[in-house]
Amino acid sequence: MGAEDREVSAPADDMEAVRATAKAMIDGWVSARMYGRFVDSQGRVYSVHRSARDWMTGLEAKLAGGMVLPDGWTWDDAAGNAIVHTAATFKQLTTEITLWTDVLYRTCTRAPS
Repeated sequence: MGAEDREVSAPADDMEAVRATAKAMIDGWVSARMYGRFVDSQGRVYSVHRSARDWMTGLEAKLAGGMVLPDGWTWDDAAGNAIVHTAATFKQLTTEITLWTDVLYRTCTRAPS
């Protein structure tokens, strides 16, 4: 067919653009998991979107500063069910979320060795 005597042109794709698109897709995937839903050690599912995390962080700071939660205080799970928490169980929840987020982030962003 005569193809062996024809010059093969360079690929038309801009590899930097391809890399940038792939990175954006991976970042979106990681963000969707980090700021989506979290299953705690009790099997409860919580929303961990950015505004929920901001609220949790603020409450953690207030608890560290001596704020006392009233008896029967609740934090809603992802389905809107009011889950009773004490300062200790809330701290446990936020600790689990923080550790899970750290592992997820490191796993997804670490370059293969």
